Amino acid sequence: MNLALLRVEGEVEMLELIAEHMDLKQEQRWRAGEERSHGAPYRTSGFSTTVADSPNPGEMVAKIKEFLATCRSRSTDFLDVQAELSVGITVGDEKQYIAVLDFSHTVLRQLADLGITLSIAA
Repeated sequence: MNLALLRVEGEVEMLELIAEHMDLKQEQRWRAGEERSHGAPYRTSGFSTTVADSPNPGEMVAKIKEFLATCRSRSTDFLDVQAELSVGITVGDEKQYIAVLDFSHTVLRQLADLGITLSIAA
């Protein structure tokens, strides 16, 4: 599994504007005050969407680059909300024993310029 999820939190109006402008499928949505599965309420409104679900890390990074290019071409940033790109990779199995994520300085700068935090888990 090589998965990149974008989680965006903020004011409902801004969230809707971003999702519509970027044509993002909101796979999970929540509103401030709604109960989470464990009973505690959400402190902010937000949504999450899949940016990449790829068979290997190289393809996942390529899809992330495509997403960043789309953000630039649509003049969309995440500076007025909180956004995190959460990247997860599977390691130690027979198909992908080790994995390398090659994020160039250009990609990292683009994430920062767009206001997106990067989180990586293996």
